[in-house]
Amino acid sequence: MEIHGDRISRLFLVEPRALDSSPVVGGGLGKRGAPEQRIMNYIGVASIDGYVERVISLGGTLTLKKTAVPGFGHLAHCMGTEGNAFGLWQEDPAAR
Repeated sequence: MEIHGDRISRLFLVEPRALDSSPVVGGGLGKRGAPEQRIMNYIGVASIDGYVERVISLGGTLTLKKTAVPGFGHLAHCMGTEGNAFGLWQEDPAAR
């Protein structure tokens, strides 16, 4: 894939700021690790544990258990009943 004539060969990070100029969790764009790798959209939640229970109760599955991203938060990957993958994100600067 080319963007503005430049091939994606490195990771591009997005570093947004809150209205008070404090840093907030952003995102990124990087090279695929494997040809079948898809884009993962994340939904910010107050409690990953609570939302994983809800996903499972509605027929979805957990494909990656709650995982710490040190200094930022926790993530988990899920699969909906129609086969769509999505991530859950819980901010937690104390994550280890």
